[in-house]
Amino acid sequence: MVPLLMEARKKLDVYFPNSEVSLEVITDPETEGDYQLLAAVSTDLHAEDAYRKLKEFDRDWWLDELGRSQGLLSISIDLQ
Repeated sequence: MVPLLMEARKKLDVYFPNSEVSLEVITDPETEGDYQLLAAVSTDLHAEDAYRKLKEFDRDWWLDELGRSQGLLSISIDLQ
């Protein structure tokens, strides 16, 4: 997972320069052992622009790499 996180960070810098990315483990309280890592990009972009950039990131890179995460990594934006 670490190599994928490092690659994702470099790619996110292209779409969200100078933004911080936080990592959080999220769990499903109803399902024991069901967890996922959430990478949230903090941005001060207007919501519409931020979501457009995230869609571009998804289309240009993330959707092709999604299988490498085995469903354990999700990438989202955190509007400031």
